[in-house]
Amino acid sequence: MCTWTNEAGTDDFDWVRQQGDTTLGPTIDHTLGNDAGHYIFMNVGGESPGMITRLSSARATMHPGTRRCVTFWYFLQGINVGSLLVTQRTNEDGDSDRWLVGSTQGSKWNYGQVAVSQDKDYWVIFQGEVGTSSTGSLAIDDIAIKDNGCPVIPYGAEVGPPLPSTPAPPSTAPPVVIPAGPANCDFEGGLCSYTHDSEGDFEWIRKRGYTDTPDTGPDTDHTHLGAIDNAGWYMYTEGDFRSSGDTTRLISGEFTPATTSCLTFWYHMHGSEMGTLNVNTSDGGLVWTRSGTQGNKWQPFKMNLAASTEPMKVIFEGIMTGGVTCDMAIDDIQVDNQPCQAGKMQYAIRIVCGMAIDDIQVDNQPCQAENFCDFENGLTACGYLQEDLYDDFDWLVGFGETPTRLTGPYIDHTTGTMTGYYAYIEADNRTPGSTAWLMTHMYPGAGVHCVEFYYYMYGANIGTLSMFYKRNGAFSFTLFTITGDIGKEWNVARVPIDLSEDFQLVFSASVGDGNLGDIALDDILLSQGSCPPVGNVDFEDGFESWTNDPSPLDDFDLVLGQGGTPSPSTGPSIDHTLETSEGTYVYIESSNTFAGQTGRFRSPTLPPTSSNGRCIRFWYHMNGVHVGVLRVLLQTVEGSTNMTLWEYGANVGDVWNDGQAPITMTSSNYWVRIYFLKD
Repeated sequence: MCTWTNEAGTDDFDWVRQQGDTTLGPTIDHTLGNDAGHYIFMNVGGESPGMITRLSSARATMHPGTRRCVTFWYFLQGINVGSLLVTQRTNEDGDSDRWLVGSTQGSKWNYGQVAVSQDKDYWVIFQGEVGTSSTGSLAIDDIAIKDNGCPVIPYGAEVGPPLPSTPAPPSTAPPVVIPAGPANCDFEGGLCSYTHDSEGDFEWIRKRGYTDTPDTGPDTDHTHLGAIDNAGWYMYTEGDFRSSGDTTRLISGEFTPATTSCLTFWYHMHGSEMGTLNVNTSDGGLVWTRSGTQGNKWQPFKMNLAASTEPMKVIFEGIMTGGVTCDMAIDDIQVDNQPCQAGKMQYAIRIVCGMAIDDIQVDNQPCQAENFCDFENGLTACGYLQEDLYDDFDWLVGFGETPTRLTGPYIDHTTGTMTGYYAYIEADNRTPGSTAWLMTHMYPGAGVHCVEFYYYMYGANIGTLSMFYKRNGAFSFTLFTITGDIGKEWNVARVPIDLSEDFQLVFSASVGDGNLGDIALDDILLSQGSCPPVGNVDFEDGFESWTNDPSPLDDFDLVLGQGGTPSPSTGPSIDHTLETSEGTYVYIESSNTFAGQTGRFRSPTLPPTSSNGRCIRFWYHMNGVHVGVLRVLLQTVEGSTNMTLWEYGANVGDVWNDGQAPITMTSSNYWVRIYFLKD
């Protein structure tokens, strides 16, 4: 078994090297994909529940401050067959659990991976535990330990405390290359074809390295991201000495998109007093906007520009708040003469000099069908179908506002712009109760999956959105359903599904009792593994599905922060997730608020609870003489219930504290609101 060995004296039986059919287990290995290949197998037939078997790696030498990635393929089939646990062992700390799967994953090989620390000499242990059933199997194949860390796969398999954070190594990637063009610029040699708007209040500044104000702006450009010498240039807005509402515009050269073209750029919006970045076109007005701090990192954006016979320009507009920490930046702007590629976000690798290829793998299983649809290229590009036998009318694909005012979205979810596409039903001139069904292509049945999608249900006459599946010609019971107006926003739903046979997903939308009932869908994704709970957020990737309440519902917004806050003797110095100054949290900046003012932060729409209820858990930091009051509220979407779940209002020092509150709401969709009252 290579350098791996069965442990002696610490377990109850041994892993067995096997090939071919084990009756209850795999019929083929993963490496060769046939019955001649070998794997290791846990025979549960003759063992008692709770008995364990352990397989140990050879001792690995420490390399402090670094991580490695354990990758493997596992076969876990059968109800209550047992569990597979991956453990890291050191002489100093003993065993630390890292990865655990304990439910059937279907009759197939599944991929797993988990990071391990190299701060001390260590061993990796694979432990199988027998469950209560003797009609199942557990097998492992193709174990490898590779350089560098990795995220846990599948989602939800991570156990034990998180590994200590390690600094990221400097980037060795070649600089991004932006081709010449009237709207293209990396700002390395100047402004290219861009000019300043003479009617603006001030001008964008070309810069490299840090901006002039601490706690805001980037520390390097995007073109040479990670370069130690900060060689690259970008454009930014300097917030010092600016008044609230001051505006600056950077205007591209003129171009005519003969075909649908893709606009891409990178932006950086880090700072507690961040303003607004708008992107406009000279022929169509506002096409994209972002406000508030977005984290201390360069972030990508892409959107399609419609074909035109008239020349146009792209305009980047920065609007200031009057604060100091509001330096926003842009870099690597490009317009390609082809549509943006479908997908949540595509990252291009530009080969500057030389070419390389690595880690080619031909897996002995069919490739999965495309499991994501953002409707940017219509229904047929996703393989979606209108169901004409059981419904009354069809779904449509549109962008911007729907034809009927006071209902439907005005932007899509994928791009957050008025030019992005989504699927919707038009309720005008429809009979109340009539339905439209949208069917996906056929998916292979392969165990536990998660269906994630975004829906928009705004209007006085909203009907019902439901999801179910079709298998072997028959339709299932409803897996998800929601009815009525839930506001002018995109909401996320995640629905678990566990099928061993091929299936199609079906989305059904019904018309309410009037014409203000347009329902929309966007960004439908089927992924392997269990669903992450809706509403969970650690702020490392921004606000995700949580939002600040708009004015006049409150007086100020929560902002993203890292390290210390601008005000001395208050706020945290590290976040709770990573426990480092690089981790992200949300906070209120007390220096810009007054006693009695409030800030409210809202969850996505959450479905009714079971009779057992749910638990909301969070970590809070209240450090300072005048910290005010923190409340957690529950409000039903229709507004019939508004209750306080949890409240605290005292200085507890520079520590993160655990807060929990039970939630029982069995009859209605609801929001959780985090409420801050300034002292």
